Amino acid sequence: MREGGALVTDGIWRKSLAAVRGLGEAGVPVAVGEVSRLNAAAFSRHASRRLKSPSPTTEPDRFLGWLVETAARLRLSSVLPMEDATVDLCLRARSALPGSCGVPFPEPGVVARLRDKAGALDLATSLGIAAPRTVAPLGPEDPRIGGLRSPFVVKPRVGSGSRGRLYVERREDLPAAIRAVEADRGACVVQERVPAGGRAIGVGCVLGRDGEALAAVAYRRLRQYPVDGGPGTLRETIDHPEAIARSLALLRAAHWFGPAHCEFLEDPATGEPLLIEVNPRFWGSLALAVRAGTNVPFLCHELARGVDPAPVRTYRVGVRCRFLFPGDALHFLRNPDRWRLDPPFFRFRGSHYDVESWRDPGPALGQFLSLVPFLTRAQFRAIRRG
Repeated sequence: MREGGALVTDGIWRKSLAAVRGLGEAGVPVAVGEVSRLNAAAFSRHASRRLKSPSPTTEPDRFLGWLVETAARLRLSSVLPMEDATVDLCLRARSALPGSCGVPFPEPGVVARLRDKAGALDLATSLGIAAPRTVAPLGPEDPRIGGLRSPFVVKPRVGSGSRGRLYVERREDLPAAIRAVEADRGACVVQERVPAGGRAIGVGCVLGRDGEALAAVAYRRLRQYPVDGGPGTLRETIDHPEAIARSLALLRAAHWFGPAHCEFLEDPATGEPLLIEVNPRFWGSLALAVRAGTNVPFLCHELARGVDPAPVRTYRVGVRCRFLFPGDALHFLRNPDRWRLDPPFFRFRGSHYDVESWRDPGPALGQFLSLVPFLTRAQFRAIRRG
């Protein structure tokens, strides 16, 4: 592997594969780290090295030592951590990394503020950014909950995706839902649920150290799994300057630097995008941004090595990207309207794919082989439980 390359962590995830492909297509040598060499990203033709790392969740100290040693041995210019645990550890290791190797994220306190759903939405409200009313309860009987209107969403105060999220229709069922989420995931937030019928919109951004917008891509979720609310399995880029402007305003106010994602739901009555949460890291639909002409991983690599890259001001609208297996397949199997999907599940042309690619077929095999550690290793049990 040539000097000046990048390390992408958490190779089992599709966003890690998108990062490897984006970096490789830009000519950057890429090493992939994961607790098993059987992972989708490592099987990409753009992966120069497949590295077996200690677990960042069960062996954090060993992971830190491995990270610093690997950065020095491979003479890396950047480390791109893809999950919350690896972001935190890479920021802890920042001062010990070689001077030529950087991490494209701000200080831990900034990350923690945006990762906290209550704190992020408080900041948004102070900026005039519309969001559903949200309470971080001090227990299931917190009187502030009485000011919220049903139906509700109860979800972990810190976390991402649909894991731990409960939908509650009746107010009398709310205390039990709060207890369940707190017992399983810790502190929670209770949010008024946005009525169905509006679009689910994501905005992926990259900000420079001075707050300049280096890239911002808006998209809508056409399908998702779980069906009632979860990560997008089929997404399409859209032109949505309002959602982009709100995302950038929030991130600048938080003194953000690097990649982040904002999630909105449109109010079906007004069409206004309501901020749901912020994910201060690389996002699951990263492949869509790359295929729409915004090479987010390369921008972040340049930031990490101290270069100010030229902003990418435009992206292609109407580009679709699909997480076919297992995401969209599970949506098809669980959706009672599966035969009336638009576009149909069995229409395979007209979309890019998160994993499957004729130009880079290896990750499809790697994804299948990754089921071996996924089903057997202790560190993946929490993921399997959902």
